[in-house]
Amino acid sequence: SGMRGVVGTGLTPGAASDFASAFATFAGEGAVLVGSDPRTSSAMLKSAVSAALAGGGCEVVDGGILTAGLMHRLIPAGGYSGGILITGGHQAAGMNALIPLAADGSYFDHLRQRELFDVYHERRFRYVPASAIKPAAPLAPAAVDAYWEFLAANLNVEAIAAADLRVVCDFCNGSGAAYATRFAELLGIRLVAVNDSVSGVIP
Repeated sequence: SGMRGVVGTGLTPGAASDFASAFATFAGEGAVLVGSDPRTSSAMLKSAVSAALAGGGCEVVDGGILTAGLMHRLIPAGGYSGGILITGGHQAAGMNALIPLAADGSYFDHLRQRELFDVYHERRFRYVPASAIKPAAPLAPAAVDAYWEFLAANLNVEAIAAADLRVVCDFCNGSGAAYATRFAELLGIRLVAVNDSVSGVIP
């Protein structure tokens, strides 16, 4: 869902700005959570997206590096009007994407996405005067902590820890890598780097 393409040719700052302006026009005023993965292009695209959202009257909350699962949980929990996740997923390094999320944290369905792209293609964007532009704010660390508390309350942490699991990890440069260690600690899982298992012996 959303807009994806090769950065610099298809997915440009201008295209990202127009997409975010369409999202702001479609979603209306309110706070919008913006998250991304660690790709080098994500910071650039986030700047374009954040500026366009603010220009449309939205309050931008910068979540930093966030996984899709975190976005799905944080948006409804925080009462946001929606969110935009900037991530190329498992695509090549030169690719990236802007993924719109609804107020309930879900992906846009086909009809909602079509309506969003109608606004995008017709450039029927809503802009607000300077007096109505809201400053961006970082996501409160407590919001992410609440996510881990939610997981701990809904997973059988004791049973998982008792299984004495060891996971060989070879993480790509994705959002999940930023949270792998904390997730493993929560579940009592021992992470083993690929270099430590080359010999076939897992400690």
